[in-house]
Amino acid sequence: MRRRFFWWAVLTLVFLVHLWGLYTPGSEGGSTLPPGSDKVAHFGIFLGMALPLLALGFRARLVLPVMAGYGVVSELLQDFLVPRRSGDPLDWCADLVGLVAALVLVRWVAPRERRGAAEPETPTEPPAR
Repeated sequence: MRRRFFWWAVLTLVFLVHLWGLYTPGSEGGSTLPPGSDKVAHFGIFLGMALPLLALGFRARLVLPVMAGYGVVSELLQDFLVPRRSGDPLDWCADLVGLVAALVLVRWVAPRERRGAAEPETPTEPPAR
């Protein structure tokens, strides 16, 4: 129960950060951030949204294509609707890398957790005869 609450809380927090980061109008003078930092943000946001969904048990074959499609939509929305913002195909590539990273983490960590829980305790004394 706590683990599910944790993942839902992470998803909610990352989603709110995502809404703020991707859909707030750009600044008048341009970005003061280092070049490429937006790619790191896209990677982190999509990793941060996909990882909780996968950890909560949503199927990768549903999460990944839906979120990849949403990445395209978010770039189009930024390009056409958000003042002083533009869509960038490289941002979408960073989104995809974040999605793949989430999948790799879930596929790598989950089996290790199951293996650790499934291993029986080794007895400290030999069984009595």
